[in-house]
Amino acid sequence: MSSISNTRTSSSVKLEDDHEPLDPGFTTLKDLSKSRKLLVLVVLCSALFLDTFNNSSLFAAIPPIALQLDIPNSQSVWLLGAYQLTFAALLLIVGFTSFMLAFATNRITFSERTSERSIQS
Repeated sequence: MSSISNTRTSSSVKLEDDHEPLDPGFTTLKDLSKSRKLLVLVVLCSALFLDTFNNSSLFAAIPPIALQLDIPNSQSVWLLGAYQLTFAALLLIVGFTSFMLAFATNRITFSERTSERSIQS
C-alpha cells in the first residue's frame, strides 16, 4: 500500500514540475504577481457583492410592483424568479459576446486556436 501512495505523490509532483502554459498568449494564475491576484480577487468579490445586492434589493421592490400589476402575494414570487432568469440569460449572452469579441480583436478564430493546441501536444 505504501508503494501505491508513493507513486501517487511522485506523479503529482511530476505534474506540478512540468508546468508549461498551453498557449503563450494566455497566462495562468500561477504566473500572476501577488498584486494582480489581489486585483482579480477584489474584482470578483465586488461582482459577487453587486449581484447579491441587486437580487436582494428586489425584495423591497416586489410589494409595490405587485400592487401596480394587481398580482396577489402568492403570485409575486414569480416576479423574483422572472427577474433572476432574465438576468442570468442576459449574463450568458454578454459573456458569450465578450468571448467572441476577444477572439475577434486577436484576429484568431476558435478553430485555429484549438488546432494550435493539438499541434503543440
